[in-house]
Amino acid sequence: MGSKLKFLGLPLILNTLGLLAVFTATFDEFTQEKFFSIFFLKQAIFSVSGFLLLWFISSKLPIVFYRGVVISGFILFLVLSALTPIIGEEVKGAVRWISLGFFRLQPSEFLKVFSVLIAAEMVSSAKLDFLLWERIKLFSLALLSGLLILAQPDAGTATLIFGIFWCAAFILNPSFTFLVKNLLIFFSALPLIWFFLLHDYQKNRLYAFFLKGSPASFWQVEQAEIAIGSAGFLGKGFLKGTQGRFELIPERHTDFIFSVWTEEFGLLGAAVLISLYAYFYYSLSKLEEVSPGDKPLITLTLFKLGSETVVNLFMNVGIFPVVGVALPFISYGGSNLLSNYLLLGFVYWKIWSKAKSF
Repeated sequence: MGSKLKFLGLPLILNTLGLLAVFTATFDEFTQEKFFSIFFLKQAIFSVSGFLLLWFISSKLPIVFYRGVVISGFILFLVLSALTPIIGEEVKGAVRWISLGFFRLQPSEFLKVFSVLIAAEMVSSAKLDFLLWERIKLFSLALLSGLLILAQPDAGTATLIFGIFWCAAFILNPSFTFLVKNLLIFFSALPLIWFFLLHDYQKNRLYAFFLKGSPASFWQVEQAEIAIGSAGFLGKGFLKGTQGRFELIPERHTDFIFSVWTEEFGLLGAAVLISLYAYFYYSLSKLEEVSPGDKPLITLTLFKLGSETVVNLFMNVGIFPVVGVALPFISYGGSNLLSNYLLLGFVYWKIWSKAKSF
């Protein structure tokens, strides 16, 4: 019971800190008629809904439905990802969301989840005599999913989906030769990626990262670095950060929320947040209840959540290009938060499916 409470509690603690971060990142004492912003209200609703989703799936999903749910979910969000550029809502030059009124659905966030689930199932059921065929299937799904997301365009999500299926293929064949071959293929494909897949704004972000000379593209990172660098050990205090308070940090409640958190709570607050992530992911990797058939799911889940965490943190401190990856359970965004709870629900169910409930 203690283990189960811990794995329910850790994402809930991170989510609670995320609500605090969203509150301070979007609070405006000069213009707000109410105590909290609409962003905070929505994130609170998403948080409660997400936790209920986690509890329901992890304790109530009938075992006979699992594979059907995984396959159906993957197909559904693959189709929605394909339709998004046609029926979706354009925001800042990208069409990644489908408006549902109160909620803007981002199908690619859920596609990441079902990519993890279906790739894990394929690895778990793979036969050693057909490893090449299994890798071909994984590559085909990665190519199809990634290209659909690139069309929105969303290079960060597309790259992560490619990474999920690549990680699954590596689990099937964990060898140095496999790594070398894939690195050679990747570097050979870089000219094609640069000239045919990347948009101008994505190239500008890379220019800004490597050359540090484009004010328009580097502004976000520069302001985030100022916020983090000026925080000190204890920070400037709750609701007292200047970079976030005066809206100098773009996307301060989504991609760059870590810089707002650090500015107000300092090095100590950043260390607490990073330590919680480290402990959560380490605990997942050391689960004793995991059967050999479930290890691919744990590995791919850690790859997905860990990659998003590391990329977002590195992006905030200027050692990774800006790619628009949310910080799990912290950044504002209903699709990202709900999809992460959904993924954990399936993971916990696979681990404790024999238990009647939490």
